Amino acid sequence: MIIGDYLRQQRLALKLSRKEFSKNVIDSSHLAHIENNRNEIRAVTFIELLNENNISIFDFLENFGSFHAQSHALQIKASEAFFNKDVAALEELIKTNPYPHSVSVQVIKFMINKLNGQMDAFPRKSRAIIKKYLLAIEDWDENCLWILANSVELYDMEEIERIVDWLMHSERDFGEYTDYHVKLLAQIVINYLKQALRKDCDHGQIAQAYQYLEELPNRSIIFYEKLEALYMKAAQKGRWDQMFAISQYLDLF
Repeated sequence: MIIGDYLRQQRLALKLSRKEFSKNVIDSSHLAHIENNRNEIRAVTFIELLNENNISIFDFLENFGSFHAQSHALQIKASEAFFNKDVAALEELIKTNPYPHSVSVQVIKFMINKLNGQMDAFPRKSRAIIKKYLLAIEDWDENCLWILANSVELYDMEEIERIVDWLMHSERDFGEYTDYHVKLLAQIVINYLKQALRKDCDHGQIAQAYQYLEELPNRSIIFYEKLEALYMKAAQKGRWDQMFAISQYLDLF
């Protein structure tokens, strides 16, 4: 949540405690939850906080795009490092990030745990921050999709099935989506399938996931995910010759 990061940055710049910064607008404990990306903040409350601390709303609006750009750039770099299994690069992204408590940083930490084979050791507190953030989302953007694509393993199957089912029914304006948006959708469904197949979940939902991947536009950016889906289907049916043929292409990436 960019607003939480922004409020923390402004409060620290003013050298104020949370109690001093929140004044009579909200409780300081509530402000702590907002700063740590655990709670949303109403627009009217946000503006009141800025006014009480003599912070210009116009400065916030001017810089809002750059915050989004920084977040997007961070996620792209993290995705590339994860694909390349580059733990050192992921650790460097965390070290140099000005918002160490943001949800994106928590997800990068989880990515490191995945690469190190230590998902069970991921801190419960960080796990709760990611899950609570996404379970409260109503309007999904690419930031939310990236977080989900890289944190599917944190959810119980019932939770992730519900989220993925909703996405597959609502995210269907394929012609309107950027390549990046389509890539994230494909990654979410692929990561869900890996979970579902391991746990032998509802075959109807699995079939819907395969169908959704087939319906995604044939853009080069999701060629890898389309191949992964074909490989998993072949494995389900015990078609070893197809698995071998597909694996040769997957190894090229």
